[in-house]
Amino acid sequence: MTTLAAISLAAPLMLTGMALLALPIAAHLLHRRAARQVVFPTIALLDEAAASQSRLFKLRRLLLLLLRCLAVVLIVMGFAAPMWVDSRGEAATASDQVGVVILVDVSASTAQQVEGIAAMQSLRAAAGRTLDGLLSGADVANVVHASARPRAVFAELTANLPAVRHELDTLTPTAERADFPAALAIAGELLHNHAGPRHLVIVTDLQHRNWADVPAALAGHQPLPGDTRLTLVPLEMASAGNVGLGAPRLEPALLVAGEPGRASVAVSNHASSPRVVPVAMRLGDRDVDTATVSLEPGQTQRLSFDITLTEAGDHRLAFTIPDDALAIDNQVHLVAAVASRANVVVIGDDHPDEVGTVSYFLTRALAPHHDGRDRLVVRHVSSAEASAGHLHGAAAVVVSHVGRLSESLTRTLAEHVRDGGGLLFLAGDGPVRENLLALNEAAEGAALPWEPGPRRNVAREAARLRLTQGEWDSRLLSVFDLRSRRALGDVRFHRVWAVQREHAEARMYLRYSDGTPALGGRMLGGGMVMVANFSPALQDSDFGQYGSFVALLQRVVHELQQAVASRADPLAGYPLTLVAHTGFDRERDGLQLLGPDGRALPQTEFGAIGGTLTADLLRAPQPGFYTLMQADRTLATAAVNVDPRESDLRQMDRADLAAALEQTGVAVTMREIATDEPLLNLRGTPLWGWMLAAAMLALAVEMALLGYWRR
Repeated sequence: MTTLAAISLAAPLMLTGMALLALPIAAHLLHRRAARQVVFPTIALLDEAAASQSRLFKLRRLLLLLLRCLAVVLIVMGFAAPMWVDSRGEAATASDQVGVVILVDVSASTAQQVEGIAAMQSLRAAAGRTLDGLLSGADVANVVHASARPRAVFAELTANLPAVRHELDTLTPTAERADFPAALAIAGELLHNHAGPRHLVIVTDLQHRNWADVPAALAGHQPLPGDTRLTLVPLEMASAGNVGLGAPRLEPALLVAGEPGRASVAVSNHASSPRVVPVAMRLGDRDVDTATVSLEPGQTQRLSFDITLTEAGDHRLAFTIPDDALAIDNQVHLVAAVASRANVVVIGDDHPDEVGTVSYFLTRALAPHHDGRDRLVVRHVSSAEASAGHLHGAAAVVVSHVGRLSESLTRTLAEHVRDGGGLLFLAGDGPVRENLLALNEAAEGAALPWEPGPRRNVAREAARLRLTQGEWDSRLLSVFDLRSRRALGDVRFHRVWAVQREHAEARMYLRYSDGTPALGGRMLGGGMVMVANFSPALQDSDFGQYGSFVALLQRVVHELQQAVASRADPLAGYPLTLVAHTGFDRERDGLQLLGPDGRALPQTEFGAIGGTLTADLLRAPQPGFYTLMQADRTLATAAVNVDPRESDLRQMDRADLAAALEQTGVAVTMREIATDEPLLNLRGTPLWGWMLAAAMLALAVEMALLGYWRR
């Protein structure tokens, strides 16, 4: 780079074009009039001939020559790419290789439109103008996509600027929420590996739910090199009000064919004015119900639909609202799993067919008829054999009369409840206290309704212990009339467990006559853990011989099934796992995972352990239904939705974000997105445009003078 005073030339070799000055000079010399004798018939013609040879005429020709030479000089200087050098001396030189990382927000909110203008169109144009300030063949650049799993387009900074521009020109919004801390870390790693001047340009819609966690993530952490110059280019388009759907739920989580359930969805109004929103529920390919909800600004309401499905299997539900500023959040998806009958797993180490055992009483109480008349299908398994595969699809898991539970089974039970399952633990013989405490530890202290104490032999106590206190108005016990309550009070208990401390978040459904909890429940994640401070074992009580035990156990299982919530559906941009426990053939090929568009996803990894088949997808690219298939057989279905936080299109305060970024030790410059100039002033302010404009002006003046004088 050649520097002339405060002006630098990015292409000084173009100054050789000054030789073109010879052209207007040669034309000027060749056009001079030669002196010759002319015979004029009149004095007027003689006066005109004399005027043509006057000094004024020569000055005119000289002025035209100067204008033509000036135009040539300005055109040549324009091609030499002159730059006005920053007075602070921060402009790069010809020997500098400037490294630029362009971090572009491609989160779901960038698909918003206001008055027909797409946000991504503005962001794409701004990102492209970043390259206008780079020197081809010298500077290097890269693009980082800010999505749920941020990535750099190229492995390192590249000098192939046309390829970088192509990537910017083809940017499209994703259906994901952006992870900006991770994106900044990737940009910092790219810049750390560059030795020259470092620049980071962030082009974003500044959606505040995406940027809100960035200041905390950057506190005490410096992802960028200290000499990085950061340019923040926020979207200036005023966001229109948006209404979004999210968090679809099914209650109970596992429906039984023919039994009523409820499907619901959260409707959020992020607009500044009240909205009346019609919501349609679709089952498969047909609309089945529509409801309307009125929302104040900033309000969220859950809208519920009654639903009864008569066929077993996976049913696809979708909720839809009319299009608005952001279309991608106007539909959410839900898979309703329907069983022909509810499944209950009994984990016990005694034999269920041996009369008088705990497992005997439990299996008979849950399925008295042992045929199709029973609402519940009971499966008994020992604690040594129990696994996650046994628990899949169970309306409830009942544990009683077991030895010391293994650490893996304890974790499996805790995960089953956290993911939306129900667990009933009956306190009988064996290491009950140790098993309960281990379960509570696996659930990070959030599983038990109370802390168990030592075993009590109440048969030796003077006062008889009875079930006399209960929340009779609760859903669980509301079916127990006065006669049924008296029947519960007639049960004789011999041994129970002391209670040391009740948890504040727990609910006590039944208590003994001395106030000791007898049956309590506590929510864990999407499911519930219930602990019964009794056992049907003959040495503990005669409860198993009463019809009230059958009624209570049936109601507990029903409560567990109703109380648990459906597992939160996966979100776009994050890993997706589909699990099939039945229906697949190990000896047969043809496994594939189909996306919402019906196309197979080749990056799926399949695995089989025991009787369970899994399909793992590192990233679910878009919302909709994903189907695990083998040949023409459907093995499992999952629903993927957009993160509901993307629905709120309000922007984060620019000054707050700039202050948070400056705390990392980098200099932050805020640039307007609506400009035709390059976003980066790497080598000074470009003057070539002014040079060419001045050349055009000189030629225009020259032509105007010629026209005037010829008249």
